[in-house]
Amino acid sequence: MEQIKEMIIELIGSELAIPDEEIYFDTDLTLYGLDSLNVILLIINIEEKYNISFVDEKLSMENFSTISNIFKIIEGELNNDL
Repeated sequence: MEQIKEMIIELIGSELAIPDEEIYFDTDLTLYGLDSLNVILLIINIEEKYNISFVDEKLSMENFSTISNIFKIIEGELNNDL
């Protein structure tokens, strides 16, 4: 599961041009400049990487507002696929 956290940080860092070490687990990602377009791109990358599809109810800015929230959603989707 640590790989998932690292992947999320790398994706966000790459998308927002922020060094990975400056991204914190529970910081509101909008403070780094995350917007709805970035969230859509993040969702697409995550779905492709982990071969999952998020249900529409999970697709909100709030659910993708922190690394912690994103991790919980991915973990939940992966556990549902087992």
